[in-house]
Amino acid sequence: MIEDREYDRDTTTAEEAELIRGSMQKIEAGIIQWTEIPRHTRYSLGLVSQGLERQTQDMELFTMIIDLRRATMPTAVIRQAIREAIFSRDRLLHTAVFTGRNSVLNVVARLIMSQTICNRYSVHRHRDEALNVARQKLAMGMPPVQEDSLIHWRRVGDARF
Repeated sequence: MIEDREYDRDTTTAEEAELIRGSMQKIEAGIIQWTEIPRHTRYSLGLVSQGLERQTQDMELFTMIIDLRRATMPTAVIRQAIREAIFSRDRLLHTAVFTGRNSVLNVVARLIMSQTICNRYSVHRHRDEALNVARQKLAMGMPPVQEDSLIHWRRVGDARF
């Protein structure tokens, strides 16, 4: 089980590293669920990124739902690391997070997601709601855009943060 502590290269066992990689699970075709660990480090995010790559290597496009019920508020440095490790993937269509019934966490999640992944996210109280939105976004697929437009959009999105 993942404990509520920071994981780094020196203190993480091979078994713990595999559990952190396993926090990314394919739950159905084209949909990944990320069960957040309580406290991230750059090292743990590298492991999560490896898990995501392992789960999505055969997917052309995918959506993600994130279970934030155990998550804590990440620092600005960790938010940037999350953005680089997870949300910089072109194949990721949409991220739907769920928080449980915690309305304060819903507000915090919206703030963090807006700072982390621009406008391709939604926040929900329940997993079923998040999963339904992820399914809808996956069914819609990527809107037809020219490559130059996508690059421009990403640069404009990056400049906002």
